[in-house]
Amino acid sequence: MSICTTQSPQDNTLSSQWPRLLKMAEVKGATSLSASSIYRLISEGRFPRQVRLSTQSVAWLESEIIDWVNQKIEQRGEAA
Repeated sequence: MSICTTQSPQDNTLSSQWPRLLKMAEVKGATSLSASSIYRLISEGRFPRQVRLSTQSVAWLESEIIDWVNQKIEQRGEAA
């Protein structure tokens, strides 16, 4: 099972042509992790790194978060 995104065939807006960026609240919602857990996993190299948008703003690539969640789903039966 994997998470997928769907796109309407009529969706020719700019947003469909660019990678989607997720803010922390969306990443937390998608992963069920706290902000501190996300930053700890980033520092351990086990979570996608954020993209700096400005001096006080970061976001994550939606595709990388989806890939990370899908990897977790695939790994659930591997380790006991």
